[in-house]
Amino acid sequence: MLAAAVVAAGLALTAATTTAPAAATVAASAAVRADASSAPPSTAPTSTSTSTSPSSTPSSSAPGAGAVPAGAVPQPVQFSAALNGVGCVAGTLNCIVIGDDGHGNAAAAPVADGLPRTARAYPDIAELYGAACTSQGICLAVGKSAALQSAATGMVASLRPDGALAPSESNAAPATSLNAIACPRACLAVGWAGGSAPGLTPGPAGPDGATTVPATRPTAGTGMLQPIALDGVPGPARLIPGVGDLLAIGCAPDASCLAVGYNAKNTAGVVVPIAPDGVPGRARSIRGTTSLEGVACPAPASCVAVGFDATGRSGSVGVIVTTGAGGAPRRTQKATGTSALNAVACPSPLACEAVGWLSAGLHASRAVAAQVDQGKFAGSQTIAGDAALYGIACAPRACLASGNTETGGFVTLLSVQGTAAHRPPAPPACRPTGAALSPPGLVARLSGVDRDATAVRVSQADFPGPASAQAVVLASNAAFPDALAGTPLAVAVGGPLLLSPPADLDPVVAAEISRVLPPGGTVYLLGGDAALSPAVATRVTALGDVAQRVAGANRFATAVAVAAALGDPSPVLEATGIDFPDALSAGAAAARAGGAVLLTEGLTQAPETAAYLDEHPGVERYAIGHPAAVADPRAIEISGSDRYETAVKVAEQLLHSPGALAFAAATSFPDALSGGAAIGAADGAVLLVPACGALPTSVGDYLGEVSGTVAGVRLYGGRRAVGDDVVRELDQSL
Repeated sequence: MLAAAVVAAGLALTAATTTAPAAATVAASAAVRADASSAPPSTAPTSTSTSTSPSSTPSSSAPGAGAVPAGAVPQPVQFSAALNGVGCVAGTLNCIVIGDDGHGNAAAAPVADGLPRTARAYPDIAELYGAACTSQGICLAVGKSAALQSAATGMVASLRPDGALAPSESNAAPATSLNAIACPRACLAVGWAGGSAPGLTPGPAGPDGATTVPATRPTAGTGMLQPIALDGVPGPARLIPGVGDLLAIGCAPDASCLAVGYNAKNTAGVVVPIAPDGVPGRARSIRGTTSLEGVACPAPASCVAVGFDATGRSGSVGVIVTTGAGGAPRRTQKATGTSALNAVACPSPLACEAVGWLSAGLHASRAVAAQVDQGKFAGSQTIAGDAALYGIACAPRACLASGNTETGGFVTLLSVQGTAAHRPPAPPACRPTGAALSPPGLVARLSGVDRDATAVRVSQADFPGPASAQAVVLASNAAFPDALAGTPLAVAVGGPLLLSPPADLDPVVAAEISRVLPPGGTVYLLGGDAALSPAVATRVTALGDVAQRVAGANRFATAVAVAAALGDPSPVLEATGIDFPDALSAGAAAARAGGAVLLTEGLTQAPETAAYLDEHPGVERYAIGHPAAVADPRAIEISGSDRYETAVKVAEQLLHSPGALAFAAATSFPDALSGGAAIGAADGAVLLVPACGALPTSVGDYLGEVSGTVAGVRLYGGRRAVGDDVVRELDQSL
């Protein structure tokens, strides 16, 4: 019945396929962003229609220690040919990826929680190389205006990370190309200036060792530093003597920065320290490197630069350089298992993730990631075959990398893992006590060793008997939107909502599917191949069950597909698809009311959601959280001053007298979503609590109002997610 409803609606609810993407040859470049006349001799694949590769594979070509980072599933970005860089809002995976479309135009695509949307082309810019997002929510991208260097000037574009891609563009002459940008306080871009006009030379050197760039270009390629205003308008630029090109810039929390590239002789990588006021220091050539391509500075006077060395007999090999005060080199290391490292980001002061490529023979390469632990190379892994990675940005728990294959640009999520330094520490005030602080029957904690196991534990509690579920809904554990939209679906089909890594089915989850479903049961896979890969569907089929996808072209379309699968749900609860806090309480509320959850693009309505609402003009709709209310002014707004109060208001206005309550951490999404289906089926509400410390006033007041009327109370997640002190306070409030 459910499948028939979807087919009738013309939506994709199809049996999952095991067909893998065809292999492709890399045809775009990471290492060299300027033309051959000004760049060092490159052994990386070029960005033209022909490719070059190292003369031979490095002597240590086997991947280093460690498993492939979890979630490393390439996600194609439609209408892009190569994606050179990533810029993200601080601490999130709400990003812009930038590059070109393969037809002479720059391309940019928004990425929400690691999931990309379609790229858009910008004909006035030939290519974009670097991006950075400011605290004001604006992303600045830099590149060049034309493919021919003799006709090119540097370009700056202002973009938004929420999908409203309406750039304002600025010409950054006299730069020939701007390659990277960072915005610690003000914004600084780096690149090079060069030309063939006779008799033009740089102006006199200043006391800081740099020269002010004249109105016309110098005759030879020279690295340059250019301040950029927050509105994208370039300021006065400086040439950096002794530098041929600057390819990347990284900044520390104190706004001191380090720019990297290669020297004017094309013989070695170079570093240039930059003071917090934007004044550059003396350039230093780094022995043992041919070019430095990326840099990150997780702490003052502590930076990690990456690049390649092509001077050895065995061909190119990636390099990692750690620097101290003033850019002074501390250690230069070879990154075995890589041919070049193109970008680096540091999710913590002690741990960094670098990306690049490894030669795989003539005209072919593999995308690779490498870890740096406390300044030391800690291993490398192959991420994808027939590909290369050029850009990376990190949130505390995951990184987003961008690159390309011959078929186009792609992004991939990389888990922050490897050594202890890569694992986020537990909240200091939320240490487990080892004692049960709440009497049985009041607050029952359901938890597992991780988010997937917690969802399994919830399933076992609600469906204790073998073959007791009518179906299973399976969603990615790496992003919240599909699981949020799937919560009402799980209640409608009479089954649990389970979570899985995107790349493959967790054995623990597979065992639970076999336990809870009768033979030949249906498992609904939420989202496309990027959310849950074909390998997941294959594993489900191997269990003897039927794998069916409920999917759209993106998260917004997938939510619409779920709504269509539900038939004619009402009401519709809208929540932002860009961030999760406002949305966490919406799934259970929609499930209890027989409704559906649709997503907005932050403050902007998603076209897919708008189309659905136009087709259902009479449906009652609520906006959960202020961003959704701005996106849909016709919806009834339910929002509070923070995520805690928003969840309380959802319970008050939509659930009135809940028969049960469930609590989950407000700082992460998996536990609240996997438990949302269970509590929604029990006519309950999901409330949010902090990881430790006092309950928010809004939560405490609400519990005082409903205490004594609630039959069951659950807490989803382990002591690391929500501490025992919070459980004690919940117990006392009830």
